[in-house]
Amino acid sequence: MAQSPNLLNRYIWLLNLVSRAGALTLPEISEAWEHSTLNPVPGEPLRQRSFIRHRKAISELFNIDIVCRKRDNTYYIADTDKLRGNDLIAWVVNTLAIEGHLRHNPALRSRILLDTVPGGEQFLRPIVEAMERNRCVTVDYRSFHSLTFRKMCLEPYCLKAYGRRWYMLGRDTASGKLEMFGLDRIGDLEVTDVSYSLPEGFVSEEYFSEFIGVINDFSTGPETVKISIDDDFAPHLRNVPLHPSQTEGHIDYPDGSRDATFTWHLRPTPDFLMELYRYGSSLEVISPPWVRDTIARWAAHHNELYSGK
Repeated sequence: MAQSPNLLNRYIWLLNLVSRAGALTLPEISEAWEHSTLNPVPGEPLRQRSFIRHRKAISELFNIDIVCRKRDNTYYIADTDKLRGNDLIAWVVNTLAIEGHLRHNPALRSRILLDTVPGGEQFLRPIVEAMERNRCVTVDYRSFHSLTFRKMCLEPYCLKAYGRRWYMLGRDTASGKLEMFGLDRIGDLEVTDVSYSLPEGFVSEEYFSEFIGVINDFSTGPETVKISIDDDFAPHLRNVPLHPSQTEGHIDYPDGSRDATFTWHLRPTPDFLMELYRYGSSLEVISPPWVRDTIARWAAHHNELYSGK
């Protein structure tokens, strides 16, 4: 099944449209499509078959259902909390909205600055197509630790953005291992006709629920990590939690001063530890001891580099 280059954008457009309206009939959705900047043929309505395919793809890709209310034949999002809590959807919807403004007013391009991604974005659409059709992909992949590319056949499970890079979680059909692949390390990618099935019960959000970032190291056990942080930096963590398990408290000192504390329950992989380390001396790890010792060791080594010892 051939995919339009703008197919993913159409899914996001439909989600955004129904979300903002609350509920719409199919004729109302079709009329909105006639005037959409994504419509390759302005004025052409959205066909019912296309609408059905879009709903199915949205459900499979984002686990969000657009359902029909029979009493008035309107369509609405079944779980709006799921949509609000989906950072990927929010990011893509906002990006799409900005793209729409830029198409109408190109002069704005010099006034909207985005973080650059080192590469690999050209593989997003074929990977989405492969996931939609449950098809394997062949890739030429070179990790940072290798000088040469190797040909691999992968089952794409999900995509994840982190640290200005896109990653694909995929199962290597040769080794059977589930690994993370940076899209910027792919030299070439093709969607094959080889089908696969996701393991029963696999949910990408649950798979990463105990991690921050993309290092899927299950040998690191779940821990409760507690830190204290200066008041100047506490709002950063308060407004943008590092992990859904984050809770906040405080420490009162004899001199009357107070520091905020934050606690998480997760697997403290290097991605998480680096998030803590970037706050420098403004953050202190309280527990567990091994996390505290790791951050202290990094800081001591850093100090040696700059002290010339």
